[in-house]
Amino acid sequence: MQKVDFEGGEIPEGWTQEYVDSDIYGEHPWVIEKAEEAQYPDAVAANGSYFLALRNNSTATIGYTTRLISPVMDLNQTDVFQPILVFSHAQQQRTGDFDQLKVFYRSKASDQWVRLDGRNGNPEFNHKIAKWQRDTIQLTSQSDTYQIMFEVTDRFGRGVVLDNIEVRPMPTCEDPYGYIVSGLTTTSATVSWNASFDTDSFEVALSKTAIESIEEVDPADLVYYGFLKDDQFAFSSEAVGITLSRNQNYYLYVRSYCQGATSEWTGTSFRTKNFADLPLVQNFTAGEDFEYKSGALNHISYWSFGTSIKREDGVTMEYMPFVNTNTQPGTATAGYYAFDQSFCLAFTGARSLGTSIPAGQFVYAATPELNVPSL
Repeated sequence: MQKVDFEGGEIPEGWTQEYVDSDIYGEHPWVIEKAEEAQYPDAVAANGSYFLALRNNSTATIGYTTRLISPVMDLNQTDVFQPILVFSHAQQQRTGDFDQLKVFYRSKASDQWVRLDGRNGNPEFNHKIAKWQRDTIQLTSQSDTYQIMFEVTDRFGRGVVLDNIEVRPMPTCEDPYGYIVSGLTTTSATVSWNASFDTDSFEVALSKTAIESIEEVDPADLVYYGFLKDDQFAFSSEAVGITLSRNQNYYLYVRSYCQGATSEWTGTSFRTKNFADLPLVQNFTAGEDFEYKSGALNHISYWSFGTSIKREDGVTMEYMPFVNTNTQPGTATAGYYAFDQSFCLAFTGARSLGTSIPAGQFVYAATPELNVPSL
């Protein structure tokens, strides 16, 4: 395996350079640059303080091609399963021009170099890349004398820079599993899960409804969407600035990101608590205790309601009992049901007031779970 970050301030032993048609274009070598002294890209390395660069510092296109060749690597080891090349790179443009990067491999020194496909299957990086970009290429035809080669052709751009070059096995990138929901309250929850050792980060989505395909959902329609480093997350106003709703079902979806791979989406669901502090006072006030909907039967979302009465087609009439919002507060009609002529909770046998509950049937309303102080 091979891992190079150039933090030693020099090109590691075993890496060599070749100059294509040097009798025409001369020799233009890769050199180590210190990030804080480099203008492109943005005076930063992908990691640490140093990176490798190949630049044309003249005032015109030269057209040279320089190759950077790795040491010989043994990719036939039993622990090297599906080897990949992972590296960070950038190639900033100068006006409309940028340099061109290609990546090759050969199984032995006597073989011809074979070009490897880059991002999205493109055989070369032939576009501007203003900031550090991390790319992964799957290696083929592995052998015990394997080499990779980075080839850059001058097009009078701002140069090509490389950092964090690594040849390693393909990450397993297991699907997240073993979800545990803890710390449930009326407005928050903490969820933890397990993942494979090579996971770098997690993509997380939280919704009030079950989702078949996360990719087809606008993140703006989710309760939460983001990327995490840890396999535990607290959905709370303190942690991420969101407050969950009381007595609400939530659906959590997570997938792992590894170097060069992603897992499938997995997830879990939970329901926030439905606690109420004492003393419990319920005046059935529209806008405070429930969201008023004109012309509709209204319920308090964090109470439970039910009935044994069924319609003629056998469907339970789940809207009963209800808050009598079909009356006008402050009128004599409202006064029939509440002495102060306000809304109240009506137990009836149908959708309208004044209908008796049939013999042998029931209608019920249940408060939230009460936080009873220790006596």
